[in-house]
Amino acid sequence: MKFANTLTFSVIAILVLSVSGCSDSDSGSSNSPPQSPKQNSVTGKVADGYLQGATVCFDMNRNFVCDGDETTVTTDESGSYTLSVPEDVSQTYPIIATVSQATIDQDTNAPVRNAYTLVSPPGRHAFVSPITTLLALQSNGSSDEALSPRVSFLLNQLGLSSDVDLFADYIEKRDDESYRTVHQAAQLVARELGAALTTLHQGERGAVASPEELTVVTGILATDLDDYYELFTLSDDDFDADAFALSLEGEWQEFYSGIRDDFDTVHKSIVSYIGKPILIDVGVYRERTANGEVTEKIEVLFAADVALGRDYNLIVRSGSGLEHKFSQADIKEQSSSYLLYSLSFPAGEIADGYYDFYLENSNDMSEQTAIASIYFSSSEYFPEAQKENWLPDGNLQLVKTPYGESQISFPTVNDELFVRISLQNPQGDMYYQSDFERGMSFYLKPTSDVDVVAGSTLDVEVSDSDERFGRTFVSHLYSAPIVNATSQSSVTFSRIYKRWRERDTETTSSYVWQFNASPMVQDEKASPLVPLARSIEIDYFDSMDQQYKRATMHDLDYNQIMALGDDYYVDDEENGLTLSNSLDAELYQDLEVNFLDAFYQSSSEIPYAMYRIRVVDGQGETSDHYDYFRGGESGFDQMIAENIKHSKSDDGEWLILEAPDLELYDEVYYQFNLYVNYTKDGDSRELFVINTPRTALHRVFWRFDDIDAAMASFADEYEPDSVESVVLRASAWDSKSNSLIDTRSESKSINVSNLFDLQDL
Repeated sequence: MKFANTLTFSVIAILVLSVSGCSDSDSGSSNSPPQSPKQNSVTGKVADGYLQGATVCFDMNRNFVCDGDETTVTTDESGSYTLSVPEDVSQTYPIIATVSQATIDQDTNAPVRNAYTLVSPPGRHAFVSPITTLLALQSNGSSDEALSPRVSFLLNQLGLSSDVDLFADYIEKRDDESYRTVHQAAQLVARELGAALTTLHQGERGAVASPEELTVVTGILATDLDDYYELFTLSDDDFDADAFALSLEGEWQEFYSGIRDDFDTVHKSIVSYIGKPILIDVGVYRERTANGEVTEKIEVLFAADVALGRDYNLIVRSGSGLEHKFSQADIKEQSSSYLLYSLSFPAGEIADGYYDFYLENSNDMSEQTAIASIYFSSSEYFPEAQKENWLPDGNLQLVKTPYGESQISFPTVNDELFVRISLQNPQGDMYYQSDFERGMSFYLKPTSDVDVVAGSTLDVEVSDSDERFGRTFVSHLYSAPIVNATSQSSVTFSRIYKRWRERDTETTSSYVWQFNASPMVQDEKASPLVPLARSIEIDYFDSMDQQYKRATMHDLDYNQIMALGDDYYVDDEENGLTLSNSLDAELYQDLEVNFLDAFYQSSSEIPYAMYRIRVVDGQGETSDHYDYFRGGESGFDQMIAENIKHSKSDDGEWLILEAPDLELYDEVYYQFNLYVNYTKDGDSRELFVINTPRTALHRVFWRFDDIDAAMASFADEYEPDSVESVVLRASAWDSKSNSLIDTRSESKSINVSNLFDLQDL
């Protein structure tokens, strides 16, 4: 985790292992020849994906090279190896795997691009991976006590629970979503590790890494591992580590070139944190509780480490004269994964200014290491508790969706603040609390895996940060009882945004309510359809008048849906409104679930406000979904066709796409879409075929194998008479989360037909 000017790297002190030599004196007790050490057969696997052709040995001289006097083997096609070594060797020495450009990664069935070295601590040879490498090269020893803080820190970086085993074979466990996350992280770590070592060696892709180089690169990688989390959470099943690595390669080269130019200083800085407790988060902020009481807090979160309070003390100092050495009494929460120190003060007692945090060596109090510095200001925005009239009946609804989900949608003051919710049972005991998440406006049971207790209350708090670092406040917003929804249909997804579209001669703008509601009919295959939902009502909350006002509504005409082939458009010329609805179905656990795929578009500006999307069923029962629209930017005006570059890689494997780098905006997420224009039965048609994951990367590599498979699927399903063209459109969004999107810009179509053989389609 990065802190301004106080970046803390935590890396290994390479174990100093000594080997006792045999005495050359003759004891005279025996003339028998010396006994050979008992041999032990050691087996394991090496992986990014399983790696074939990696060289494996126990590194007895700590140089991270398999030397001639060290027993060495090569992994087979499953990444497996077997080593015959003296029985104490596997418990005494780290195991290493050197990965060359001849090594085959079974994830891709291709050689790796850059050489690198993998490590696993002594006694943990069963699975050697990029993740075990980070643990081995960050831990001051190989005992559970030494490894535990580093394990906790990496799990925190990846958003994983403490029951995930980072030394386990994540490929074997790939059916578990948590281990898929570990695998994806390992893939990116391996690629950045190889790219970094290549850069440090002036572009030599097959260079052998030194211990110092591995220490530096793994220290940086472990600190930035949370940056990867966004990449694979956005891409879901479309995750392609090679595509991301190629997209990031230029950035990596620039960064590690800077490291190379000041390598000794960076190495010294990293090594200086060896063995010290790992800081996760720190903050100085104000808090308003549900009863309106305001306190001021200093909180510091560490990965759990027995060294805290034993070998190291935590100290905070401020320019106003505050100095405090934290003790056991200041521990607010503690688990096997983390330890939270917390100090509370009455409102107004903490002075404005910087608060500096240090780790003090218990055995030498003159040795103090700065780990963070925070600025506190009492003049920052601090929202009052409020419920307004967002909930006219005072309740929130618990919706049971057709997908087996329990969902609660709730209003918030705006979607720029970070929201945390808590659930309390009827006795007032809290049994669930979320993390802070920007703009969160719904609770979903599969994410939290907590059942809502009947008669529960939902508490909503807001903050200006999801981390303590940089946070200035936490404020209780409101509490509301939860009741079961009685409507037969409900909204399961929504986003409200301003849409900018490049046309042939101009750029147009409109406002969009886009949402799904489900289920809408009893049986989507029946004729006639039997509706469950009668209408859609969209209202916005007028904070001046403290009431909801109508934005639009639409009576669902299922006969029209049937007549127009399950897809229809309604133009409301008077209000400048276009409504597009389709009745779709998808398979969920062997059940067909039908849903309304709605896209309501207005040419007139809509208010910046909290919106309530309401589904009204045939009996007049309602289900409400809340979404805040804070207004669109002026549009990403550089997202036009003439600024979008496309080319084919030299090896023909990749379509390379590049949009303008819109770095002036706080958040920009890019996506590229391919469409086919074709004829069928004399009609000209256009169909969306495939898109890239939405990521913060403005330059992406897109595997032609994936595109070709999508094109083949299109040809098989639609059987076009002819394909006239393949076109590309680029989009930019202002958020990674659907519910937080307020701005979307799209380029006009770019003809990329020259990259394809249209006759084959």
